[in-house]
Amino acid sequence: MLDEDSASSMCYTSGTTGNPKGVVYSHRSNYLHAMQTNMGSAMGLKQGDRMLAIVPLFHANAWGLPYGALLSGASLIMPDRYLQAEPLVAMIAAERATTSAAVPTIWTAVLHHLDEHGGDVSSLQSTVIGGSACPPALMRAFQERYDIEVIHAWGMTETSPLGSVCIPPTQSEGEERWRYRESQGRISPLVQTRVVGPLGDEVPWDDESVGEIEVAGPWITGSYYREDAPEKFDDGWLRTGDVGSMTPDGYLRLTDRVKDVIKSGGEWIRLRRPRERPHVPPQGARGQRRRRPRREVGRAPPRHRRRRRGRVRRRRGACAPTSPTRSPNGRSPSAGPSSTRSPRRAWASSTRRSFVSGTRTGSVGHHALTFRRAARGGPAHVRKTDGRPVREA
Repeated sequence: MLDEDSASSMCYTSGTTGNPKGVVYSHRSNYLHAMQTNMGSAMGLKQGDRMLAIVPLFHANAWGLPYGALLSGASLIMPDRYLQAEPLVAMIAAERATTSAAVPTIWTAVLHHLDEHGGDVSSLQSTVIGGSACPPALMRAFQERYDIEVIHAWGMTETSPLGSVCIPPTQSEGEERWRYRESQGRISPLVQTRVVGPLGDEVPWDDESVGEIEVAGPWITGSYYREDAPEKFDDGWLRTGDVGSMTPDGYLRLTDRVKDVIKSGGEWIRLRRPRERPHVPPQGARGQRRRRPRREVGRAPPRHRRRRRGRVRRRRGACAPTSPTRSPNGRSPSAGPSSTRSPRRAWASSTRRSFVSGTRTGSVGHHALTFRRAARGGPAHVRKTDGRPVREA
């Protein structure tokens, strides 16, 4: 019989604030997390759904989607390595995906592709976006242009990963509903949450008091694999490193990271403002100045060999004739009208070829260098030419 508290899988953190750390998941934590994933207040997976999981398995268990799909009977579609916009749009049309999940950069590329080339995404009803804050402009563009509801979610590798999912209250409407949707969502059931201020005391949930978010729960890790990190845990609470506030009805709104703020006088001072709006062009915006197309997400930039302006490449061995011997004063006579290279460069080319093509003699100033091909396996000798030692090869 397998113990439910035994390890079932392990993922590593991204290491944005230090070295990657291993997080071990148990069978029990994965099962409870899958039940929470299928709740109506989360992703709400059910039989008949076709989930396109654009999340790798090593990224926090693919957000628990494989376990949730198996538990609910939903179909699971995995795109393998085809994470570019064009194959993803084709996959949605061919497999008739009804819901999906991915990071914001993936959906930004999909939106650009749909606006420029079109595609059949009529089957897609909603998608979950996490991993980083989703820009409000991206959420509104999908809703208004393609009738796709973007569900904001928050979590970490240490939280298995879902910690909150943004399903707005049913009574909210208009801009109030959009304000809810732009938050990180309501804290999931069984996940305990508190907001700790800069002085170390817990602050109230009033949507104004700001502090570090700390969580605890049955699928929240209590330690890292073979690594002590006392600064990340406080008496069973996980210090997430995220700074934000909580609304009275339990919705999380993040504003910063702890490493990006300064504690001074009992307040958090922001060092920078997060970038919230990507380049989302209006639909049908033609005739405007077009930007240079960005490289696709997930592909390495091509390597280009840079060439100096005005410099001509030559094949190895096809060089100009060797310049004559320099005079003792350091100057060299004219190389003739047929020469296109400087005397110094011509001499360097001749001596460089001498090691490969056999015996050749070159000279610079009064230093006479003689290169002689040595017999195979024979030792190198040193002799004197004009009273100066010269090594023979």
